[in-house]
Amino acid sequence: MNSRELLIEDIEPAQLLGAHNKHLKTFQAHFPKLKILSRGHNIFLSGDNTEMNIFEEKLEKLLAPSSFHVDDVSADLIVL
Repeated sequence: MNSRELLIEDIEPAQLLGAHNKHLKTFQAHFPKLKILSRGHNIFLSGDNTEMNIFEEKLEKLLAPSSFHVDDVSADLIVL
């Protein structure tokens, strides 16, 4: 199984992951082939390389300065 570690910068992890990990659970639901965990400012992925690439690309778009506000709607948009 492949794994990857992503460092979350310029945003508090709680803002990205949501209250009670609500957004993290959304990410996990939309990427069932990945194991997605968070610890501090790190997100750990394991699973299919293609899925990890897609997740990372969408996460980068979500965290781009122009869309810096993470809410329920933008958490759902990560799957687009």
